[in-house]
Amino acid sequence: MTRLFVPMTKATGFGPLPDVLEKHAGSKALPRAFQLAGLPMDIIEFPEFWLPVASMHALFEISAREAGDRCFGLSVGQDMSHASFGLWIKYCAQAGTLADGLNRVISCAPFQQTGCRMILETSVPISFWRYVAPKELAGSIQHCDHLIVPMIHFVQSYLGPEWQPEWVDLNYPRDDLSHQLESQLPFPVRYGASSLTLAIKADDLFRSKLTRVSARQSITFADVQAAEASGPSKEPLKSVYSAITLRLLDGHTDIQGAACVLGIGVQPLQRNLRREGVNYRALLDIAKLNRAQALLADTGLPVTEIALALGYNSLGNFSRAFKRLVGLAPMTYRGLHLATSLDQTPAD
Repeated sequence: MTRLFVPMTKATGFGPLPDVLEKHAGSKALPRAFQLAGLPMDIIEFPEFWLPVASMHALFEISAREAGDRCFGLSVGQDMSHASFGLWIKYCAQAGTLADGLNRVISCAPFQQTGCRMILETSVPISFWRYVAPKELAGSIQHCDHLIVPMIHFVQSYLGPEWQPEWVDLNYPRDDLSHQLESQLPFPVRYGASSLTLAIKADDLFRSKLTRVSARQSITFADVQAAEASGPSKEPLKSVYSAITLRLLDGHTDIQGAACVLGIGVQPLQRNLRREGVNYRALLDIAKLNRAQALLADTGLPVTEIALALGYNSLGNFSRAFKRLVGLAPMTYRGLHLATSLDQTPAD
């Protein structure tokens, strides 16, 4: 039996896509693009959530068509810093040299996206930093284009804002409108490569970072690991759990919908879960529990509203399920969390 593996990515990869799309095509285009890509609109407010890479690629291509703009992906990327991708990339940008920083990127890339690879090929006089997309998704024009500028910004954090690559390779064939992209870039671009690649002078890899980071500002790998420690960490449970939490944003909990998001049939999904010694209902309960605890602890939303948002048909059903899993009624849990927070508040 084939083991389920679905390349996943964080919603931080959207960057300012929603704002750029609304600016180009109006407010009605945004929900239409998300619907066509099979994504809930609410994920805009949850950038740390995971979704299938295929859905991310689809959203970029659909948005470009809605906007009627060949350079839509580039426009999104131009409004993004490398820091847009979160704590892990900030850790990478604090290494002593560009080579060290890129090697950190190679190690940490799975914190942002699974199924892709970051590669540093060192050679003289030119070295290459490559982003290799999942094989089945290579050739996505808009997603590829939106990564160009953030990757350049990362290198510029070491070499200064004036730095530009010797050239950039793109992982799709040249098309009839490629001249529009070329006119906006101050360096040569080449098409039909196996990866998105920045060409970097080899000597630049070993230049020291221009600014020193203080101990107070330093980010460690342990910090990154701690920030990422939520939900199952191994496949296929991670992908299935991510699909469940994504669909909970719309209050949907059915296994058919989760299987559709993952691009797999219900029966193969169930077989993969049985192999891991768990069933869909158990993963769903964990996802609901984690979301319920966060909403109870960090918001003042009525418990009934939380129950309905998580797909329960009544407050009673939610309360019984929560007490069975946590050992406390929802309001008791909220009260204890509030009391703990007050105890930890410094006195004036």
